[in-house]
Amino acid sequence: RFCAELIDVNIGHKVYDPASGTGGFLVAAFDRMWSQATSPPAKKQAKESIHGCDTNPTVWALAVLNMFFRGDGKSNLIYGSCFDRIDKHARKFDRVMLNPPFSQEGEPETQFIDHALASLKAGGEAAIVVPSAILVDDRLRKWRKALVEEHQVLGVVSLPPDLFYPVAAPTAILILRAHTPDRERGTFLAHVENDGYEIHKKRRVEREGSQLSEVLKLYRQFVQRGAITTVPGVA
Repeated sequence: RFCAELIDVNIGHKVYDPASGTGGFLVAAFDRMWSQATSPPAKKQAKESIHGCDTNPTVWALAVLNMFFRGDGKSNLIYGSCFDRIDKHARKFDRVMLNPPFSQEGEPETQFIDHALASLKAGGEAAIVVPSAILVDDRLRKWRKALVEEHQVLGVVSLPPDLFYPVAAPTAILILRAHTPDRERGTFLAHVENDGYEIHKKRRVEREGSQLSEVLKLYRQFVQRGAITTVPGVA
């Protein structure tokens, strides 16, 4: 939901997740569009605007089921690899949300990110949950250089280390605007320590004090004004 809010998914957008899993991102996108759909044509448009791929038959079936229970029985959810549809998906979408498989042999995270960006129209936006190492690994220096030369890095939001508990995987949300490089514009940086959950009895449970709404408000200020007043330790 936070990613859908960051890139402001709205009715009329075509939304894509190249590694959709059980459909969490797509459900969040659909819920936002469905809440804005006040007429039968708008509802039809929302139903036809969700696209995803996954190669795991079990999680793909769960994604279809998740969408079905939200009123969308005809989602464009493909059982298969997103890389088999590169030409069909080129510059087709307005928004992409993605959590690429981490450390998957033969298909590095950067390959999913590149495909996500290639699938966006010029000016389209992506919110991508990535391992933090992607942002600093010296072996990816050339890849990062190409990224900022061809696209805009609007923001980077670091996330709590227990997000994927029990796996300790430092992660961040990379917010990108496709095919519109801008050397003058800066990048919004934020650090979330409290996302509204904590570990209790070996599982994540809700807690008070989530910083997500504060970070979202600051990010929207940055998008509108091009700058924010620094909040120490946060943004």
